[in-house]
Amino acid sequence: GYNYPAAILLSCLHVQLPLIPFMGDTWASQGFLDCWDTTGDTKKLWELFRKPENFGKSFTGMRKELDKLKFSKYPRSGDFKIVGKCESPKFIANIAVNEDSKYDSLRKHVGENYIAKFAYFFTKSFFLKKCFEVLNQEAIPEYMGFPVVFQRIFEEYKKGKTEIEDEKVIEWLYDEYFIEIQIDRVWELFTYIGITKDFSQVRAPKDVPLGDDIKSWIKASDLDEKLAEVFDEQGYDDLEWMLTKAKEDDMMDMKKFCKLSDDDFEKMVDILDDWKLKFQEKKKSGKK
Repeated sequence: GYNYPAAILLSCLHVQLPLIPFMGDTWASQGFLDCWDTTGDTKKLWELFRKPENFGKSFTGMRKELDKLKFSKYPRSGDFKIVGKCESPKFIANIAVNEDSKYDSLRKHVGENYIAKFAYFFTKSFFLKKCFEVLNQEAIPEYMGFPVVFQRIFEEYKKGKTEIEDEKVIEWLYDEYFIEIQIDRVWELFTYIGITKDFSQVRAPKDVPLGDDIKSWIKASDLDEKLAEVFDEQGYDDLEWMLTKAKEDDMMDMKKFCKLSDDDFEKMVDILDDWKLKFQEKKKSGKK
């Protein structure tokens, strides 16, 4: 039953869970329980799971609390709400992002009962305090050295910011008694190093007109807008050629000429793959 929710997160949020979903699993429904099916009495479960003290626990770690719950109805097993049995995770993942009105009910169910619940645990108010404090405690070997590195990041961040008088990052993040953490400041530093993103810089592709020039497409993506200028300077302004005719050697030349890092290049290739599909749809529809 894991493949359905994992596929949904991958298609809707581009979140790849550690265990890669088998998208072609035609028997996925045999072991699946639509745990957030609203025909069941799931509200009690959500109220239990969403509690901060239960974050990160296995369901076996909440056995006593679960045993106390009494349900009036149980979710259905064996099928995903309104879709029917024996559909593959790939099918579910695709229609979860399909704007056809006949899938409105499924998208609503997925959005409210899977995507929103997953995203809840990564909101600014819920996640940042836990994330910083766990890292800062150096509880496991992988987190060793975090306080030192984060102090260096803080020193770089505050350069030129005369309003920041604290020398230690801990002094800046907490109140004078080191009890209450200031979440907005954690968010500032995490945004500075790219862990979180400033909402004002998030651009939804559907909100930007996709013309025949590459600049409009770059503005609609997460790619640095400065790259548009680099493309223009190097002559990479033919959008159709880039999306439909460019070969692997051409892409490597582009990386070299544009002086892209490996990370930026990989990000660019992923975005271009997405653009290619949108560009083909655009040509079929005849929209300008």
